Amino acid sequence: MNILFLHSSPDLYGAGKVALEDIKILQKNGHNLVICMSREGPLCDTLRNIGCSVNIIPLATVRREYFNLRGILNRFYVYRKSLRALKKVADEHKIELVYTNTTGILTGAIFAKRTGLKHCWHVHEIIPGPNWLLKFYGHLLSKYADVVIAVSDAVKNHWLEVNEKINIVRVYNGFDLD
Repeated sequence: MNILFLHSSPDLYGAGKVALEDIKILQKNGHNLVICMSREGPLCDTLRNIGCSVNIIPLATVRREYFNLRGILNRFYVYRKSLRALKKVADEHKIELVYTNTTGILTGAIFAKRTGLKHCWHVHEIIPGPNWLLKFYGHLLSKYADVVIAVSDAVKNHWLEVNEKINIVRVYNGFDLD
């Protein structure tokens, strides 16, 4: 299966290391991974070295720094560019599934819904609020993801309290220490 894997940061820290392990497991199971990130970094080179196609495109990542009028307008502008770039990559690689790693990337969910592709959303975060933001994400997770992967029972239970209709499973993050 050709999988479009969206990740927010090209760094090789916690989330990047977990993404790398997830990608290796998917490759080991015969899947072809096409990675999209918004900038170059150490993770990009590592992914290229294991045979992944890495595309640097705008992903309209959601961060608190954009929670102002100027930031929101910027995100809408980048979001439109992101959808066009994702369409180009998906068409070029005959993508069958969109895998969004973290809630910081909304464009994967919207792109998958618009194109009729299956969408898996890997959720690492517990968002404490505000309430409107929780409801917004709860709606997206229930309506724009075919399956949501939560990294812990705490994350799973948090999102089910927000919206019980979310199709969510728990898969622990972890590394083989041997």
